[in-house]
Amino acid sequence: NQRLQPWPAAVVVPTSPDGVGAAVRCASDAGVSVAARGGGHSYGSYGVGGFNGSLVVDLGGFKTISVASDGVASVGAGNLLGDMAVALNGHGVGLPHGTW
Repeated sequence: NQRLQPWPAAVVVPTSPDGVGAAVRCASDAGVSVAARGGGHSYGSYGVGGFNGSLVVDLGGFKTISVASDGVASVGAGNLLGDMAVALNGHGVGLPHGTW
């Protein structure tokens, strides 16, 4: 987004839920805002914090998708829309999405 270009204080790329928790606790202790980044982009530039000085927690490594026998899906925060559509389609489930 060329209109909004905030600079985060830092970007962390945790590899476990404990790592996510540690990053959020550290930011909280320091009085720093936290922005979760899944796909890496948004209209408001939230993928880089939304405003200067945020801690960006990049969740791109959390890409698990599972579908239980009752049809309930569990989707990791790092998945993109296309990842979810393909995985759910493999279970006969549609995901409404698209562009104008």
